[in-house]
Amino acid sequence: MPACPTTSPATADGVIEPLLLPLPGDPYTECTGCGQPTEHERAILAPGTPGAPRLLQAPGEDHELIRYRWMIGHQAVFCVWRTLCGNMSALKAAHVPAYLQVHQAALGYDVYSLLLLYAGSCSSDQYAATVRRDMMDCHPAFSGTWARDHAGLPQLLHRVRQAHPGQPLADLLHAARLNRAVHMAIADSLVPQGASLLQAAGRRSCDAPAPEEFDLYDAFFHVRRRGICPDLFAAQVLRRFAQIVSDLSSRGLLLNQSRSLRLPGRYHDDIQVLAQRAESTLAEYAHIVQYRLQEPAS
Repeated sequence: MPACPTTSPATADGVIEPLLLPLPGDPYTECTGCGQPTEHERAILAPGTPGAPRLLQAPGEDHELIRYRWMIGHQAVFCVWRTLCGNMSALKAAHVPAYLQVHQAALGYDVYSLLLLYAGSCSSDQYAATVRRDMMDCHPAFSGTWARDHAGLPQLLHRVRQAHPGQPLADLLHAARLNRAVHMAIADSLVPQGASLLQAAGRRSCDAPAPEEFDLYDAFFHVRRRGICPDLFAAQVLRRFAQIVSDLSSRGLLLNQSRSLRLPGRYHDDIQVLAQRAESTLAEYAHIVQYRLQEPAS
C-alpha cells in the first residue's frame, strides 16, 4: 500500500480539496508515521486563539460561498457518517452500553445536524441558482440516496435500538430524532415545492442506486476512494471543521438570517442550543476523531 499523502498547508482560502476515504466497511491502513500537520487546524478550533480564524477563510462572493458551504459541509458529513458507523457497531456489540459510547454517538448525530444547517444555510432562491443547478447539470436525478457512506447507518441504528431498548440510549435516540427533523426541515426550506431532483426525474427513493451513481456522487463532492491511515482521516476532519469554524467566526451559521425552519415545537430549543454551541461542538468532536477515543469499526 502506498504511503498516505500529507495534507496541504493550511494557508489557502476558499479551497475545496479532494477528500480521501476508504470504501464503507474497509479498514484503515496501518499508520506509517505519516506525520499529518494539524497545528493550524487545532489552533483555529481552540477557543480564544488570537488571529487563528484568519486562516482557511471561505470565499467572499455570495454564490461561491453557498457552493463552498455545500461542498465542505457534505465532505465533513461523510467523515461523521464513517465515525458514526463505528460508534453504532461498537454499541451493537456491547453487553451494556458505556456512557462514553452513547455520548460520542449522540454527539456525532448533533454534529451531523449542525453540518446540515451549515451546508443548507442559504435561501431557496439561492439554492436553486447554485448547488441545485450544479447537481442537475451533473445528473438530472442527482440524489442524496447515492451517498454510499450513509447506506448502512440507519440499519445500524435500528439494530442498536433492538440490542439496548430503553433508557441507556435516550440521549442518542433524541439526537437521532432531532437530526431527522432538521434534515426534513432543511429540505422543505430549500425546495418548498417538495420535489427532489430524483422525484422530478420520475425515480423513487426506494430504488437502489446503480454503481455508477455512487461513483457520480463521489465525483461531484470530490471524494476519492483509497486506503488511508487513521491519522490522515483525522487530519482531513480537522481541516474541514477548521474551515467551517473560520467561516462561522466571520459570518455566523445562517447566510439568510430571515429564514426560519419549520421544526416540531419540541425541537426549537435544541436547535437554538446547537447553533449557539456550534464552534465548541465541532471542536469537541474533532478531539474525539483525532485521538480516536472510539475507533471506527474495521
